Amino acid sequence: MEPKLKAFAIVSIEEAKSKPYPYVYVNKDGSVRELHASERAELETPYSPLDSGQPYVKHTYDQKNGMNSLDGFCPRAKIAKHIRILPAPQEDPVIAARKKNAEWTIQYAKEHGFDYVENADGTVTIKRPKPQEK
Repeated sequence: MEPKLKAFAIVSIEEAKSKPYPYVYVNKDGSVRELHASERAELETPYSPLDSGQPYVKHTYDQKNGMNSLDGFCPRAKIAKHIRILPAPQEDPVIAARKKNAEWTIQYAKEHGFDYVENADGTVTIKRPKPQEK
């Protein structure tokens, strides 16, 4: 039996108590902002090291993600002192991103002939329709 990988949070319980919070968010345009409560919860949630759903965290301010974009969580300590940190957004960015992804998924499903179901949690499930028997 293989050993089970231990789940860990990006921000520990002790770190989460820090003022100011140890992480910020770098937007696509390079501006930096505080985190919404839902984003903090994401960083404080334990994930398996192999979980592809864990949040992307940059190591430096100017590091780009896999889509060649600046956006992502970043340690506050890696933000230059001259960069202004904007307040956290009022609207929950996690829900907004989920909604945007769901809209894109529905459009894709429609264009490519997939069946889809809008789930109660705001996500969308798509599946290829069964071929009709002749």
